[in-house]
Amino acid sequence: FLFNRKVYEHRKDAQRHELEYNLNLLKAIDCPVRYDGVVPTLQIKPSATDKVTKLLSDHGITRYNKVVLLHPGSGGSARDWSAENFCELGKRIAQFPDVKVVITGGKGEDELVKHVQSYIGSSCVAIVNQLTLGEYAALAKMAALFISNSTGTIHIAAAVGTPVIGLYPHLVPLSAARWGPYTEKKVIFSPNNQPLDCTRCTGEKGSYCECMNSISINEVFTAASRMLLVEQIRYSDSLLDKSLLQGDKV
Repeated sequence: FLFNRKVYEHRKDAQRHELEYNLNLLKAIDCPVRYDGVVPTLQIKPSATDKVTKLLSDHGITRYNKVVLLHPGSGGSARDWSAENFCELGKRIAQFPDVKVVITGGKGEDELVKHVQSYIGSSCVAIVNQLTLGEYAALAKMAALFISNSTGTIHIAAAVGTPVIGLYPHLVPLSAARWGPYTEKKVIFSPNNQPLDCTRCTGEKGSYCECMNSISINEVFTAASRMLLVEQIRYSDSLLDKSLLQGDKV
């Protein structure tokens, strides 16, 4: 009986972001909302930060390392960039000085994560089904960069302020226009020179389509390199600001 007001919209057309669709529902109860300035955020509990810090430390990762999170699965919610692409991308990223690659996965993605980890090498860390959502948010907060297919974890990373790279299918209902991370610190990749709403992409879940693999490893790696450089500059600037402030006090 509470469902007594209707808002007519066709979300599959992806005319706006899912967040904006949901906020738009408030108009039905005379509560207009402006989208500009909306920034989804997650608060991290100190206990979650402490647990993740210890977990990373147990794997030899310290605060002096830059963590790059790779999440190669999507739980079947989207068309995925292949595991082989994540393997090669992770191997290249792992060559950067002071960078540690951490691979995460959801329920049923143990084999996928192990496959990517074994290809990247012994320096790579796998974390699957070891963290609560709050602890995962803490892990994402500690990362310098997050790279994944379209899935819930990319929104967690965006909500804690971590730069993200998203890999999205060329399907309007599943596109980044509707499901992309709601942040300015993002780079989005979709299939190159492939048909919109490809019939093979819209087939059975788990079926293969070459569209996603038209996103080249080189272009994703180039974007990742640039974003890591930007984060390094921001980190250096913050250290300089702290030093200047301490000098002012003296």
